[in-house]
Amino acid sequence: MADKISITLVTADKAKKAQVSLPDTTTVASLIEACKKNWALPQSEDFAVRDPKRNVQLSSKDSLATAGIANGSELEVYPLLEAGL
Repeated sequence: MADKISITLVTADKAKKAQVSLPDTTTVASLIEACKKNWALPQSEDFAVRDPKRNVQLSSKDSLATAGIANGSELEVYPLLEAGL
């Protein structure tokens, strides 16, 4: 049985914020998809999650436990921007 972890998710611009309790086996990829759906973020854009306290971008393949996310952490969801010429 997976342990539950309570975290706070925020968008990079701080416009959206949610406190959630999830199984620690939740993947970062599924977290991103849930944020895109629940916050009506653009489906055509790629997003990433970072732990600002540790200044680390989380791998989409990792679970919250594998990524070392502690109970009470705040994670930031932000768009991956493509720069052009």
